[in-house]
Amino acid sequence: MNIAPIQKAVLLAADVLAKKDVDKAIADRAEWRADERCWCREGKPPQPGCKETL
Repeated sequence: MNIAPIQKAVLLAADVLAKKDVDKAIADRAEWRADERCWCREGKPPQPGCKETL
């Protein structure tokens, strides 16, 4: 679950992320989701690092 938007909306009882990191966390998540959508369209989801060594 991405808690950054929830924290930004002041819906948490206490801050989980540092206030300075909230906007970056939201931007990072948006970038990761865009990449994930591309991988799904291509049918090539990334493999976990441990699978590469097996």
